[in-house]
Amino acid sequence: MRTEIEKRLKKEGWSGKDLSHVDEILEDEKKQEKHAHIKKHLTHFSFWTLLLGVIIINFIMAVCIVPFLLFLQGPIILISSIILGFLIGFMFNYMILELEGLEDEHHVIIILLVPILGVLDVLLINAIMLRLSSLFSVGYNYDAAVLLFVIFFLAPYVVYHIWHRNKERLSELNINI
Repeated sequence: MRTEIEKRLKKEGWSGKDLSHVDEILEDEKKQEKHAHIKKHLTHFSFWTLLLGVIIINFIMAVCIVPFLLFLQGPIILISSIILGFLIGFMFNYMILELEGLEDEHHVIIILLVPILGVLDVLLINAIMLRLSSLFSVGYNYDAAVLLFVIFFLAPYVVYHIWHRNKERLSELNINI
């Protein structure tokens, strides 16, 4: 058992006998195998729930960028697009990385989903802007801001995977980063 947990449990009044009993339960391979299918199903459920939540949040954030596109101009709109795109992309990448036990099929889905979400963001933002630009006279081309949003949405995911792949190759060559 980890010493930090053991110290905390001793402070809470657990006896040495109780701690050794818990340690035996946690280390018992038969019990771990018995509950492996539950962990696998829970991982699948967590993955699909998280993915649905990220997709919904992504589209909400894509819609939230529209007021920036309508009312800001100049470099402020470009900076806002970069910041929003990066934050959403970072959040997406972080949540995916936090899921343990992802299988190859999950990674394939994510690899396909990230660029598809980027393209759908462009289409959604352009469709909304096309309708609203006639109501509010938008006197500039907002395509650069939308493109920056999508590029910086994809950036954390792409950078992480390039870095991770190179880290694996360097570790095979016994070069530590």
